[in-house]
Amino acid sequence: STILLTCLVVFSTAAQAELRVPHIFGDNMVLQREKPVTVWGWADAGKQVTVDFAGQRKDCLAGQDGRWRIALDPLPACAQAAELTIRSEGSSVVFKNVLVGDVWLLGGQSNMEQALGNIRDGDVEVLSADRPAIRLMTVPLRANPAPLDDFPSIDEYNSWSNVTERKGDWRVCTPETVELFSAVGYVFGNRIHQVTKVPVGLIDTSWGGTTVEAWISRPALAKIAQARPLLDDWDGRIAAYDRDASLAQLVARWESRVEKLKAEGRDPEPKPTEPKPSPAVNRNNPGAAYNAIIAPMAGLSVKGMLFYQGINNAVGGARPSVYRKTFSALI
Repeated sequence: STILLTCLVVFSTAAQAELRVPHIFGDNMVLQREKPVTVWGWADAGKQVTVDFAGQRKDCLAGQDGRWRIALDPLPACAQAAELTIRSEGSSVVFKNVLVGDVWLLGGQSNMEQALGNIRDGDVEVLSADRPAIRLMTVPLRANPAPLDDFPSIDEYNSWSNVTERKGDWRVCTPETVELFSAVGYVFGNRIHQVTKVPVGLIDTSWGGTTVEAWISRPALAKIAQARPLLDDWDGRIAAYDRDASLAQLVARWESRVEKLKAEGRDPEPKPTEPKPSPAVNRNNPGAAYNAIIAPMAGLSVKGMLFYQGINNAVGGARPSVYRKTFSALI
């Protein structure tokens, strides 16, 4: 087993902060067995925070920035639902139906993201997926130029599956919840569960169309000489981005289409009111997907990781010769 480690740039937090933890923790989650389990979050600066779980009680003081972090001692696997309680200054957060087992992180592009209900014979897998000891988490897809400390819990449209699905929450595996979950991830997790007989938690972070560089932190990429041209190219695009000019280009293209559509007797689409987003929040801005999806889990104990990707680094001018270096860095 391993611990997911990241180089995380933190943002300032107000000294007075409501007791809270990031969305990687929640009802129905699985905690990694036989490893120290780190729980972290925010509270009022200088106040004591206490974590209770499975007979353990640990506490610490929140820092001046309101951040706190507590490590529970390694836990044995347990399929009996328990509560994890966090308290500070009369406030509490309680997570219910928590299990202890093996947690696997799933990453990559659309071949990992593809939903179970959309693959060959997937309907059979879906119908048999009443697996209360398997828990599923799909992380919302975001890209950001700097590391974030949390991700939201939302209903998000998936352009690859053409459906809206719940993301940012732990869910018990049922035919209803697994249908839109990663097919590769679920089939792997279910087989592991059948062999080990311990609870399994699956965290899907995959995003269709991403290159490997999207999932590596900028500091790590900066150490790879072969990646420097790519970083310079993206930094140049980001620096050259002009919001007003982008909108003006969209409007100009729209105006050119309007006349043609009118001549054909067709109604034009609405006039653009928003520019294209900055390249800084593009899924393939190096490090941007890592910043918004992986960085918020810094310190999470996991059993291992699956990464199913490579196509976007193997076609066109997508740097297949550099992949040996970047893929090694990702590992």
